[in-house]
This record gives sequence, C-alpha cells and structure tokens, in this order.
Amino acid sequence: MSIVLTDIFKDQRKKMNKKIKFISPKNFIFIFILLLSYQEAIFSADIIKSEKNNSKINKSNPGTSKRNEKSKNSKKDDKKKELEKEKKKAAYIEKTLNYGLQSERKEAINKIKLIKNKKLQHKLVKKLIEIIETENNPDIRIKAIYAVGELNASEGIESITKNIYDEVEDVAIAAVYALKRLNAISAKDKLINMLKKQDFSKDSNLILALLETLGKFRAKEIIAMAIEKIKENKTSTMAREALIIFLGRLESNEPKNFLISLYKDRDENLQTRSYAVNSLANLGIREASETIKDVLEEINSYPFKKRKRFYNLKIYSIAALARLGDKDAIPVLMNSLKSDNAKVRLMAIKLIKELKDKRTIDILKYKIKYDPNQKVRREAEKVLKLIEEDVRSETKEKTKENKNSPENKATEKSEKNHTEKNRNKKSDAEKSTL
Repeated sequence: MSIVLTDIFKDQRKKMNKKIKFISPKNFIFIFILLLSYQEAIFSADIIKSEKNNSKINKSNPGTSKRNEKSKNSKKDDKKKELEKEKKKAAYIEKTLNYGLQSERKEAINKIKLIKNKKLQHKLVKKLIEIIETENNPDIRIKAIYAVGELNASEGIESITKNIYDEVEDVAIAAVYALKRLNAISAKDKLINMLKKQDFSKDSNLILALLETLGKFRAKEIIAMAIEKIKENKTSTMAREALIIFLGRLESNEPKNFLISLYKDRDENLQTRSYAVNSLANLGIREASETIKDVLEEINSYPFKKRKRFYNLKIYSIAALARLGDKDAIPVLMNSLKSDNAKVRLMAIKLIKELKDKRTIDILKYKIKYDPNQKVRREAEKVLKLIEEDVRSETKEKTKENKNSPENKATEKSEKNHTEKNRNKKSDAEKSTL
C-alpha cells in the first residue's frame, strides 16, 4: 500500500511541476490528503526497516539474550551463596557465645560487626543484650556493652543504662561511653545524678567518662555545680581539668567570665589556665581575644628561662586566638615559625592548617626547603598543599560568582541578542537569493 501511494504521489508531483495558473478547491483538498498519506507511508516504512534490522541483529547474535539470563541467574546464585555463608557464620557466633571459652566468646563478639545481613545481625544483638543483663563475667559484659555501642543498636540503651551503677567501675565506664556513642540523651538525668554522687577529691576515670558524655549531651543544668567543684581546693587536678574541658563543650556563654578570670589568674596552675583558654576558644567567645593577646605579650616579655615554663600556655593561647578567627593570630604564628624550638614551629604549622591563610605560603615554602627538623618540613609540605587547594577552590568560586553576577548576565544577553540578529540577517539574505 505504502509503495503504491508513493508512486501515485510521484506521478502527481510531476504533473504539478508543470505551470499551473489556478488550483481548484477540490484539487487542493486532494493534494493535502495525498501529502498526509505520503508521510504515513514513509513512517510505516521506517518502522518496518527498523524491525527487520532488529530481527537481523537477534538472528546474528542469538546468544545475547541467553547470556543476559545467565548473568541474572548467576547474580541470584551468588546472593544465595553469600546469605548461606552469613547464616553459617551467625550460627557459629551464637553457639560460641552460648558454649565457648571466655576468650572464644570475646572473639565471637568482635565478629558480629562482620555480619552484613541486618536480620542476622539483629538476632545477634539480642543475644548481646541478654549477655549484658545476665552475664557474671565482667570482661564479657564490657565487651558486649562496647559492641552494642559500636553497632549503634539503640534497642540496647535500657540494658546499658542499668550498668552505669555497676560495682565494677570498668563496666560502669563502658556503659557510659556506650551511651555517648548511642547518643542516648534519654539517659542524661541518670548520668547527672551519677556524677553528683562521685568523689571529686579522687582521680577517677568514671568522672572523666561522665563529664565527656554529658558534655556531648550539652548538660547545661550542671554549669553551676561544675564551677563550684573547680573552685573547691579539695577537687583533684584531674577532675578540675576535666570540668574545665566540660564547660567548653556546652555551647553556652554562661561560664565565659569564670573561664576568662581563670585564664588570667597568675597564681593558677599553668595547665589549668591552658585548658581554660582552650574552652574559651571552643565556646567561640571572641571577647576573650584581647585578654589572650595581653597574656601572650606578658609571656614574651619574660626572660628566656622563665618563658620556657610558659611554653604550653603560649601554644594554647596562640591556638585559641587562631580558632577564634582573630587576624592578629597569623603574625603570631609566623613569628612562632622562627622559634629555635622545633616543637613550637611544628605546633604553629598545625595551627596554620586550621586558618589556611595565603600570607603563610612563602614562609611555608621556606620551611619545606630549609628547616633543620624533618617533622617540621613534612608538616609544612602537607599544610602548603591544603592552602594551595583552598586558594584554587576560592578562585573557582569567584569565577562562578562573576558569571552569575547581574552585570555579566546582562552582557551575555546582549551578546545573544546580537548573534541572533546576525543569524536572522543571514537567513533573510539566503531566502532572498533563493
């Protein structure tokens, strides 16, 4: 049918090529219908050709469909095999937890995180929770508590919380850290009550664990208690330092004045002052910048031997200034790079890494080539690469911003309009020639 229509159209077109002075309405309708039928004929012919080509390809490559089916089946088989292996591993772990030696049970607990299948892992987590609640061996309980925390199994929070009161301090510490890992804020009040019962006159790892966890939970309720304990003379040095670090984690300006006064106090322990300025930086208290500069100026005025004793406080102060985003920190750090003490130079380079300031590029290049200490040279090379990458990304962003600016967009529009006008002129000229 399509071939006949095309032949008719060709004959009709030959007749039309002759000079026709007038086309009647009947002839016009006939020509219009003929054109439509011609287009349909061409379209159907194209479909037939494409179907023939596809059939030829399938005939020439009969194995492609079979190969696809085989690959799909092989993937399914692989998944089944993997699942079977996982089931065997899980069954072995469960049996070992029930009947194995204590050393074997510890190894089995470590292997639970290697089980990828969620259902199988969940079943083993239930077994761990059972161990946490009923096990007599504290080492196995500690291992199980840590494992539940690492696996982020929130269903174990209730059982772990009970263990913060355990007589064995290591079990209680494991429970506190697991709650921190699980972000179990629901246990915050119980942890606060636990902390209040502690003896701060003695060094205790449990106090450290509680303060670290409550710091993560932003327990602002105990700011007043923490300040009171820091002020008490009977509080141990370890507990005082932990309390100062805790205050720096709370994202609150409430302890600001206390921390500044502690940092300025010349009679205070130098390590305590160092932790105080570190907490000020953690809280982002920029008002402390001037105080920090004054302390640094005072340290630099000391004789060489005395200045040596203030090394840690100086480094903490410079670091705090840098982290607070003070522009004056860069000259201080660059000056520290000229120190005869390699530790000071190394610390200064590490702090420069946080700021990523262009002004340090030249001195870092110098340190890479000529610094006598190998660690300083290596660290300078790492930091320089980071700064150069940062500079490159900044330039890319600036170019993007310039492209997206309204002025640039206006120029782009005018250019487009100009090119379109030229195209229209060319097309009009071509039409006139035709």
